[in-house]
Amino acid sequence: MNRLYKKLGIKKGVTAIIGSGGKTTLIRRLAYELRADGFCVIVTTSTKIFIPSYCPLICNPAEKREESAALIRKVGIAAVGIPILTREGRVKLDRSEASFEELAAIADFVLVEADGSKHLPLKAHAEYEPVIPKSAVRTVMVVGLNGIGRPISEVVHRSEIFSRISGRGLEEAVTPEALATVINAEDLADVLYVTGNREEEVERNEREADCGTKLAGLVNYPVIMGDELWTSDK
Repeated sequence: MNRLYKKLGIKKGVTAIIGSGGKTTLIRRLAYELRADGFCVIVTTSTKIFIPSYCPLICNPAEKREESAALIRKVGIAAVGIPILTREGRVKLDRSEASFEELAAIADFVLVEADGSKHLPLKAHAEYEPVIPKSAVRTVMVVGLNGIGRPISEVVHRSEIFSRISGRGLEEAVTPEALATVINAEDLADVLYVTGNREEEVERNEREADCGTKLAGLVNYPVIMGDELWTSDK
């Protein structure tokens, strides 16, 4: 059976998931795959995320390490962090008081959502972003192909930064070349996971696949979309 985590090169220890819209969905899929293969998985964050609904929550694993490890072994997947109430009145998960190294000691894999994108398909990064743990052994960047062909101002989080790096105006459309320029300049990841259109629109899906192929020839990383692996010639 094909496993996405193997294609992404994810190994035991801490993995950071960064980039734009699709990170949460990717982490859930990876966690399910790893659990199905008999591994124990912690899902957590270095920023703030919505609390995962598909697994139990552990708030203080460092204080009850043995109990936490036993629970993770039993259920296979657990979220770790501290619930907080945001200024908007939403409950989110903040990073755990336990270090990522401590979490890696009680689970086989630690999947860290390490970036925010305001649910937009593309993103450029400020100097303080993303928040990649120092102990991360792999960093996966999520990129939404459905942002290509649309104005930078509409589909890119930190659009001004993207515009400056790419040399394109805010109202100009995102192109594979502009996107590759930003990705290569920032140099933040080990591999790109490219997401496409979620709707059943054959024409659009084919167009996005063409964009994915073009992007793979321009970036300095291997590119994965679905069950396909595109590798740059660079």
